[in-house]
Amino acid sequence: MFYTHSSLDRADHLRKEKSNLSRIRLQADSLLIPVWRGQSLTSIPDGSTQPKALVLNSIELRDHDTVFLGLNNSSHYFAVDVSAMDEPERDHLIQRAKSPGGEQIAGQFNDLRSIGPLLSQDDGSLLAYARGMIYWNSTTCYCYRCGTALQHHFHGHHKQCTNQDCGYVLFPRTDPAVIMLVIYKPLDGSAEQCLLGRSPAWPDGVYST
Repeated sequence: MFYTHSSLDRADHLRKEKSNLSRIRLQADSLLIPVWRGQSLTSIPDGSTQPKALVLNSIELRDHDTVFLGLNNSSHYFAVDVSAMDEPERDHLIQRAKSPGGEQIAGQFNDLRSIGPLLSQDDGSLLAYARGMIYWNSTTCYCYRCGTALQHHFHGHHKQCTNQDCGYVLFPRTDPAVIMLVIYKPLDGSAEQCLLGRSPAWPDGVYST
């Protein structure tokens, strides 16, 4: 279960402290995980070193809404959606990226489905968590029951209908799934083969069971 392993403490008790968490968001040791149009920021794979998750300083993107992710090594992590940036703005942002340890590293935004297996489990799970929370927050805008606009609470982990007669509460979705791999065993004893497919809209090199 590659994406379930994480050393991140999600620190859910901090989500309820809105003013305190807003202050923490601007602390020097707080880090931002940017997501651009569903893609995650990593160092550039070169075939010789393992790619790493890259982050931004807390002072970046001060006017952007963030989702609190948790704590790791005393640093507070926040996800931030930068999808509205055009490519020149995005590239300028990449130039300011660094490793969580502070090392300046050349980076690029990548589809997590293609680069995820190359990352460490900690980095892979952190980026998947950030991507999932940004996706839920950006696509869940209206009440499922009455269609009224939602207001977010608990720093991105809770949304509530603004219609006082409804007040429906929503939480990030967790969709269970069972994935099956179809395997063919040739009668001549040669190597097993598996059946994969792909949608024409997917990035090059991406296949699914």
